[in-house]
Amino acid sequence: MKKFLIAALVLALVVGGLYYLPTSNRQAKADYIKVSDTQVQARRGGVYEVFGQLTNEDSKPHQVKLKILFYAKDNAVIGVEESQLQNIEANSTRPFRIFTSDEISSQVRHHIQISQIK
Repeated sequence: MKKFLIAALVLALVVGGLYYLPTSNRQAKADYIKVSDTQVQARRGGVYEVFGQLTNEDSKPHQVKLKILFYAKDNAVIGVEESQLQNIEANSTRPFRIFTSDEISSQVRHHIQISQIK
């Protein structure tokens, strides 16, 4: 019985470790991509533009999916926009521009999440 419990514990640890391994790898990759200098500007026709810099600190090129959340004064989410940016060269910084037609005139802050890296 004791051998069975030890084997079950080892199996649980191995399976658990394998289950969490891909998540850890994806998180580590996210550390290579940095977003900076972001601003939001109103454009004509109720369109807003989010722009900033995207830095790839990895030694290989990537494509990323960004998710931008716009918040009102009461911290309620008033808009969400997603965009995929491709060909971010290794060890480089490039500008990005993302447009949204969500009504975000009352936004007081925004947050950009890197939701996927390839």
